[in-house]
Amino acid sequence: MADPGADLDPRHDQDERHSSDPDDDPPAAAAPASGNLDVPAAAGARKMSSASPSGQPPTRAWAKMRSSFSQAKRVQTEVVEEVHESHPREALIGDVLKSLHVEKTLTDKKIADEVKSHPELKAMFVVAEDDVAVEEQPRQLRTVTTSVTDDVDVSNAEPFVQEAIRLFNQPWTRVHKKSLEYGSYANLLTDSSPPSLPAEDSVDFDGATAPPGLDEHVLRNFNEQEEAKRRTALAQKLMSHQPLFTVYDGPRNPVLCARGNPQAYDDQNCMRVLFEAEKLEFAVGNFEPMFVSVAIYDVIRRVKVTESFNFDLNSDGVISLLPERKAGRTPKSTARAAIFPVERPSPDLFLAVKVEKIQSGQENAAAVEPYMKGSGLRPKDKEKLVAQVNVNAQRLGKFLQPFAHGYLPLFDDNGRLHCGKATRIQLTRSKNDLGDDSFCDLVSKDFYLKNKGNEARSRRSVNATPLLERKLLPCDFVVNCRQLKPNEEIPGCVTSTLLPVIPFPPETKQVTREMQAFTDKQEASAPLSEYMHTFYFYPISVNLNRHPNSSSRNVALKIRLLPDDEDPHAPGLPVCYGRSSQPDFCTEIITSSTYHQTRPWFFNEEVKIRLPANVCNSHHLVVHFYHLACQQKRKKDVQVENELGFAVIPLFEDGRIVPDDQHARPVSITYCQHYMKPSAVDKLKYVDGGKQVFTYRTRLESSIYSQEYNLNAFLHVASLPTTQEIQLTRSLNGLGDVDGFTQLRFFPLLANMLLHTLRSHTEDEVAKNTLFSLARVLGTVSSLFPTKMNTEQTPVLQTYLAYLLDDHAAAHRTDDDALPLHLAVMRAWLAALPERKKYCLDSVYKQSLFFFDVISKSLTLKLAREKSLTAAGSRANRIDKDTLQELDTLLAAVCEEVYRWHVGNQKLARRLNRSVSLFFRDLFGILDRDVVIQMVTKYVCSIDPTNRDPVHVATKFECLTIICGYEHFLLINIPFEYPIEDVSKLFSQWWHQHPLIGLLLAEVDQCLSSENASIRQTAIRALRDILWKHDKDPRFADPLAKQRIANCFFPLIQIIASHHEIFDEAPEVEKSDWAVSLLFVLRHCSRAKLLRHWWRNDTQKSLVSFLRALFTCTSVFRQPVMEYESSFVILSVLEDFMGDNKKPISLRENPLIRPVFDVLQGLLDKAQPASFLLAAFDTIRWFINSFPETLFSFPNTTYCGELCYQLLRNTNINNAQIRSRAGSLIWLLIQVNFAQRQSIARMKLQATIAISRLAKSQSTEYAHLRKVMVDVTNMAMKKHGRDGLGAEIAGIVQRLNKVVDDSVRIAEFKFDPEMTQDLYYDVSVGYVDSPDLRVTWLENLANYHKAQKNFDEAAECELLIAALVTQYLFKAGLSQGTGLPLCTTDFESVAPNVDSEPKLPDVPPEKAAEEGVYQSDVFGIAGLLKRLKSASAYFKMGGRYEACLDVLVPFADYQQASRDYVKLGSVFSEMQQVCQTLVNTAGSRLFGNYYRVALVGERWGELNETEYIYKEKNEVLFVQVIKDRLVAQFGQKYGADRLEMLPNTLQLNTAADRKAFLATANKEKNYFQIVTVRPYFTKAELEDRLTPYERNHNIRHFMYETPFTKSTKAHGELSEQWKRKTILTTDRPFPYVKTRLLVTERKVIELSPIENAAELIEEKIHALQEILNAKHDGNPDLKSLQQNLQGTVLPMVNAGPMAIADIFLKNWKDYPAEHVLHLRACMKQLLVTCRFALALNKSQITAEQNDFQEACEDGYATISAALEPIFQEAAKAGKSSSTASLTESDDF
Repeated sequence: MADPGADLDPRHDQDERHSSDPDDDPPAAAAPASGNLDVPAAAGARKMSSASPSGQPPTRAWAKMRSSFSQAKRVQTEVVEEVHESHPREALIGDVLKSLHVEKTLTDKKIADEVKSHPELKAMFVVAEDDVAVEEQPRQLRTVTTSVTDDVDVSNAEPFVQEAIRLFNQPWTRVHKKSLEYGSYANLLTDSSPPSLPAEDSVDFDGATAPPGLDEHVLRNFNEQEEAKRRTALAQKLMSHQPLFTVYDGPRNPVLCARGNPQAYDDQNCMRVLFEAEKLEFAVGNFEPMFVSVAIYDVIRRVKVTESFNFDLNSDGVISLLPERKAGRTPKSTARAAIFPVERPSPDLFLAVKVEKIQSGQENAAAVEPYMKGSGLRPKDKEKLVAQVNVNAQRLGKFLQPFAHGYLPLFDDNGRLHCGKATRIQLTRSKNDLGDDSFCDLVSKDFYLKNKGNEARSRRSVNATPLLERKLLPCDFVVNCRQLKPNEEIPGCVTSTLLPVIPFPPETKQVTREMQAFTDKQEASAPLSEYMHTFYFYPISVNLNRHPNSSSRNVALKIRLLPDDEDPHAPGLPVCYGRSSQPDFCTEIITSSTYHQTRPWFFNEEVKIRLPANVCNSHHLVVHFYHLACQQKRKKDVQVENELGFAVIPLFEDGRIVPDDQHARPVSITYCQHYMKPSAVDKLKYVDGGKQVFTYRTRLESSIYSQEYNLNAFLHVASLPTTQEIQLTRSLNGLGDVDGFTQLRFFPLLANMLLHTLRSHTEDEVAKNTLFSLARVLGTVSSLFPTKMNTEQTPVLQTYLAYLLDDHAAAHRTDDDALPLHLAVMRAWLAALPERKKYCLDSVYKQSLFFFDVISKSLTLKLAREKSLTAAGSRANRIDKDTLQELDTLLAAVCEEVYRWHVGNQKLARRLNRSVSLFFRDLFGILDRDVVIQMVTKYVCSIDPTNRDPVHVATKFECLTIICGYEHFLLINIPFEYPIEDVSKLFSQWWHQHPLIGLLLAEVDQCLSSENASIRQTAIRALRDILWKHDKDPRFADPLAKQRIANCFFPLIQIIASHHEIFDEAPEVEKSDWAVSLLFVLRHCSRAKLLRHWWRNDTQKSLVSFLRALFTCTSVFRQPVMEYESSFVILSVLEDFMGDNKKPISLRENPLIRPVFDVLQGLLDKAQPASFLLAAFDTIRWFINSFPETLFSFPNTTYCGELCYQLLRNTNINNAQIRSRAGSLIWLLIQVNFAQRQSIARMKLQATIAISRLAKSQSTEYAHLRKVMVDVTNMAMKKHGRDGLGAEIAGIVQRLNKVVDDSVRIAEFKFDPEMTQDLYYDVSVGYVDSPDLRVTWLENLANYHKAQKNFDEAAECELLIAALVTQYLFKAGLSQGTGLPLCTTDFESVAPNVDSEPKLPDVPPEKAAEEGVYQSDVFGIAGLLKRLKSASAYFKMGGRYEACLDVLVPFADYQQASRDYVKLGSVFSEMQQVCQTLVNTAGSRLFGNYYRVALVGERWGELNETEYIYKEKNEVLFVQVIKDRLVAQFGQKYGADRLEMLPNTLQLNTAADRKAFLATANKEKNYFQIVTVRPYFTKAELEDRLTPYERNHNIRHFMYETPFTKSTKAHGELSEQWKRKTILTTDRPFPYVKTRLLVTERKVIELSPIENAAELIEEKIHALQEILNAKHDGNPDLKSLQQNLQGTVLPMVNAGPMAIADIFLKNWKDYPAEHVLHLRACMKQLLVTCRFALALNKSQITAEQNDFQEACEDGYATISAALEPIFQEAAKAGKSSSTASLTESDDF
């Protein structure tokens, strides 16, 4: 393919390539580009056409928007052109966009040919024609019939009502995407079965079936053809392994923002309680019809929360007393079970029960009295009662009166249903004045107590007896309650509007009724999805006391709905829901009546009415009031119903149904026609002068009419055929005052009407206002359902878009001139952009996904109508250019907004970005894919082209992740198997062939070079998730499909290789993402056509980088299965690499061999399963036979030794097959070494070094290794006899066994760090004749010290190695003129022991290879510098900065001699930092502490009667600390109870002392003695050692003091106190390579009492002089100064110096003259020093310390005066003494 931009690839090296066999793959033919948008490469706003789309004349907003964007367009174009000039990457983007050919390729015959050749790729290349299709689905109904029944009359209804009816009745218009399930990243979160290793790795091979001796597989002759087959088989076997991402255990937090499959609206998602009435039996008997109504009340809020359920439990015989009732019975009206929905379970919810009976003409108390007697009622009285019931039924049967009431608590305090099966409800007599409010008060009184101190209510136990002073009816009222499960449907159920619910068997006789919940605004959960238009009327009370008719008692109400006011007595409409044992719908409802009450109250009196859909102003309720003549007068037929008047209840006022509230109306006692007209007021007469004596409450439950005035006003105005702009704008603004609950309930209708307005009104202001109003509605509705960022849209919006939105929104009339919905939205959006300050655009951006979804669905529906959505062929002409132009302009503007909002509102910018990304995915399914790819590329590239801002980078990769998750993402990237045309232009070629993957990889490449870890991690995590998603896609499970996926991402190998240094240093989590992405591509890509072709033709520099990245992958994973799978991928790739690069690897000093070997080492360094080790051993076998020169001929290489180490390590594992194979490879190494060099010197050396490295392991068991060595020896004897090569091999084995023995001994003393150090050192000295081995053991010792944090000793080990290398370099003539040390004496300043160490063997360097010495890479200038660098670092960690500087000096000399001034500057910079640290820590550094440890007792063995100096870390300040450590340490071997510490006063200095002690000691004890010692210096030494460092470096003399007296006591009077000084000398100076040194010399000095006194005075002088000397540094320690002055001159404590003078100087004749004179001189020097100290203190103190200064000066004068005569007396001790007297003029 022609690639004009490939030479501009900034990432590729132009190094000279190494030659290799060329690949035979033919080049791919170039494909012509399809048509594309004429746009610049980077995203920017396109210049607008002068005409608007679809030939519509441009509006003012259109012109304004075009003008606004023209300037932005010019600026962006200038920026893009500038970027193109300076950034080749941008030029490449432009070239890619111009040459797009996706659409042409996807409709080309090549696709069919590819599928025909590879049927397993059908899912990748073939998309069904109806993959995106528009389907019209019947609505899924809960009910048998639609909620809009045939009797719903919409004639003369308002247009918006007709639209609402259409919504409830229309089929769903859905855009069906067959492959939608494959477009989500959610499968990354699904947990599969836990990964496990292969079965063979769980088998213990260490059994009888293990092969004896060495493995014949390894020993047989090597065959290159067989090895080639084995490598191929390994690569093929890899395909059967577990998928990498299946076993990958990295963090899973993918972008879940994807299309879902929303559910239809469901308003049944609350708790539902099934109520069943089982029986109601009275003790007196059931002979009178009783009617019950129940409803749920919230007694605290005093509101009714459900409608009433009316039922009766009357038998057929009892109900036959009421013929009308019996005749009207239906299955629905005889229901005894109901389902109560509960939105918010609460202990405040109670089931209210009302029982009514036939009107008896008695007050309630009298009517209930016989029932209260129960079984105690006399038979005669019962007969009378039954007879009276029969009479009442005949005359008053259709009138009821309140009989009893009760209640049932429903929920406990935790919201759990309290009542259950066979729950009994207690009933009590109804009161005359019982209403809804008084009922709630009654329950509150029974179940709540108010605390006097606060308003908190404490609920009584629901099992407690209520506080009822009222008498209970003797009856048995039993009900059953249970909570229904979610989605549980009860057969034979009807809705609250009496529609049968599926399933509803035809033979259903027992019906269950659903009750309507009265939802609060805070409890709305879904929009109204079914037609409902129900009006509830609740009489509260009526006051007829002032009625002209004195017989205005026993009042009953009749309620009817009339369509007009022609006649108040006209029959009502049959819209009243019947009550128990009544027809389903009635023309009127009669309330109960209370006997002898002129002002009755009504409790739970509910009239339920189905309003007509075309309800209008003329519809109203008429309430007639009747006086009931309850008593039958003798011999006179009295009319029962006597009308008292009527009240008119208007239903429709101000464009809405009367609001839910309490109302009052007057009662008219006269009648006239057209009584609702204003003129009728004068014709009517009212009770009590027209006062509103009738109170009632109403409630509307409607899905077509709202109680909100502003909502109804908008719906009305928006549905008018013609509307003035100002009127529409006002109604739009009014929507802001509609509460969220109402907006949610009417959301589908409201959204439809707003979209209709957007389509039909193209005026600028109206369109913009409509857009913002819709955005505000969307925001309000969304705010009711807080969602996570991943969800983006609430389910309410998703469902509307998926089911209800169609391209005929609000299609209640024909709009021939209306804009298509997608154009309407885009134009309104663009029109508002220039005026963002005036309009709050953030509301639009928050809901941007909704608007993009509207555009997408509208476009899809348009294409479906035009029958082009599923048409085969190119999509190039599906959408007109003007629409595309407008769409591109909108996306450019949105991109600018994303950038803008990132500054002020990142969350909003992220939401907008996600919306655009999902919109792109939708467009891929319907539009020209080349055009969409151009849009995507421009959008992505315009978001921070430099990728420097972490926030912008996160935005960009979130967009890419969403787009790359598109279900047909691979298809639009043309996943053909393209060959590599030119390795140097690989990336450019791939971008042309796979445009979106190329874009993704380009962005990843740029981000991976960032120093910001968050930017890198964002990029690589996105790429990882994309690969992970496609790897887990079940459509692409076939290996060939996975190969095509990996092929598309093949340049990732080059990208990661080019950033391998960053990869290696990245944090662990980030590193694992790099590794798994790289390994996925390596595992599945085409080896022959891509991978092997690439490394055969790329530069060695690139290949080295690739191998370094591969090496990093070997140590990334910790989870065993992932480690196992990744290791197999790396091994397989490495084998192919070595096979294809055999010639370069065989060349001396080729840069490939080291990284190749590192990768192999990295694989073997880990604990691997047996199956992998066997495969790796096959690779090693091939390597040994293929690269013998590399292993045995190249000088100063350690490849052989590294292989030996890995093989020897595996000879000691618990798997016989692995041991046998490893031993065989060791034998093979020996054989190849001999064949290559006619000597096995290298194997002898390297094998010994390798097994020495094993000493670092703490294992003491080497039986397996020894057995393998025996097998090797036997094989040598068998093949070569006991002489010659056989004897040499036996010598190697013997030497290896010796190292093993040393290792075992070291392991035995692992409890004793000091002994372990001794053993490491002794073993290293034992290899004096083998410098390489000696260095190896010194390295082991250094590493041991490092682990123990003995940094000084680790540095000494490194310096000892450096001294050995220095000797070698000098011998070889390599150090002259380099500035490096020339001999070991150059190290004396920092390593005083080096010169006394054994020297190198006398082997000339030119014979080193022949003798098998100096083969380690340590022996060279680089090795020396490395050791010095390590020593410097250790000294720095140990706080020995002076030594660090001494070690850095040779570095500076070397760089200066090399004229490498950059590195010289770095050395000086480091030295400066060290000096600064040294200055900053002056006076605060602490060096090690020293202790003398003596071991006595036969149980110590060879340690008995030894004496050591232990160097401890500076935190070990007390003897007790080291004692505890030694007890714990030695207790592991000898037992803590056997250890005993001896006191310091016990003399163990001489052999005689120790012998005397042991003679009486317990033989079963281990005795030890610990004494704190300090470095000892002579006065001459102290003059040279001025600093703390110098007094703690190169020290081998130590001293401790022991006080004693000539008696048996240790302490006595000052005149008899002696002191013994013990000076110990070690065999080496500290610091050394060990922390414990043997004491070799001892010197004891005893001081007499006067000498001891003089030393005490000298110590005080020395302490003061230290402080005085510090004055020159400007930092005198005043606290220490004052403490020392206080202890010397203050009268209260000056007894010390004065006592010494009194005892020794006054009695000078009793002591030697020289001691007296010395003590006198010391005392005089103390006074002079005190005088200077007082002067210093006076110059430093503040005024607060003047009292202390004066006290000290007075004390000084007193002690001076007292000592002067004593000094004069003591001077007589000898005038000839050489001790000079000090005068006050002496200068200090």
